Amino acid sequence: MTAAASNWHHRTRDERIRATAAASQSPGAAPRDLRQQRSRPEEGQEAQEESLARTAAGSRPLSSVPGSPDRRLALATARYAAQAGGAVIKAAGVGFHATETKGPGDYVTAVDRESEEVVVRILSSVFPGLPILAEERGGGIPENGWVVDPLDGTTNFSRGFQMVGVSVALLEGGEPVVGAVHAPFLGFTFTAAAGEGAHDQAGRRLKLEDPDPRQAVVSTGFPFKTPEQIPRLVGTLERVLKRVEDLRRPGAASLDLAFTAAGVFDGFFELGLKVWDIAAGALLVTEAGGVVSDWEGAAGLPRSGNIVAGSPRVHAALLEATRARSGADGDLSTCP
Repeated sequence: MTAAASNWHHRTRDERIRATAAASQSPGAAPRDLRQQRSRPEEGQEAQEESLARTAAGSRPLSSVPGSPDRRLALATARYAAQAGGAVIKAAGVGFHATETKGPGDYVTAVDRESEEVVVRILSSVFPGLPILAEERGGGIPENGWVVDPLDGTTNFSRGFQMVGVSVALLEGGEPVVGAVHAPFLGFTFTAAAGEGAHDQAGRRLKLEDPDPRQAVVSTGFPFKTPEQIPRLVGTLERVLKRVEDLRRPGAASLDLAFTAAGVFDGFFELGLKVWDIAAGALLVTEAGGVVSDWEGAAGLPRSGNIVAGSPRVHAALLEATRARSGADGDLSTCP
């Protein structure tokens, strides 16, 4: 554990919440009066966090499903939780971090767990009893509940590469209805609520352009955890590169999707992801006017983890490539 991470670990709860407030000095942070409330000594941390989220949420509900969480409150809570987890990551600092191996190409650091602890505690304090699937503690995918990636891009983080994110999403009926993606080292937070659009930290609405695919820049990732899928990806890459202008590989799916929603990329495709990697980002893309499906074209959050996302024309071009076999370029028969 780094010195910064160790210092964070040994702070009291009140010290951590004050540090979170100090680390959130960005256009997307809570207003000044809310930041001041975070350090009130007479309030316990969980009460502070619930009060902050409820104050930030306002009173107008966004959810039309009886018995479901108030989406305005859920959106404020997701944003705050993602930024709080990001404060843990930022406090740990850029540099090389020791890792434990969970599986082939699958790593975890102490900071992953510390961020998850903060995020889960906030979500639980505002919505007690609502199921939470978080990457490090595991569990089943909730039909109605939270999904959390407390540090997306652990390999990047462990090697001092700043392309990491925190992803928090609320599922209703198995689909994301609230999402927040925060990039602690890059200083942005993107949020979305179903039917309400996607926004950046300054409140500006995100809207995808829909370029000619031949002028599109798209991103991807490699299935290093499931090497048996590499041949499928290699064939797909060749077909994608015949259809788009260029390709990027940042190494954090939540940021790939956030960048797609913001128009930095025009599309994204990858195999074998987990629901916590993509739930919030998929909602960002659809609420920004994009399309999300699996590699065969089935709409909605891909439970397979095989995702294609982008503006309508770019999504269609990528889908041609992901559906095709490894043979002729025009063969669009589906993969086995």
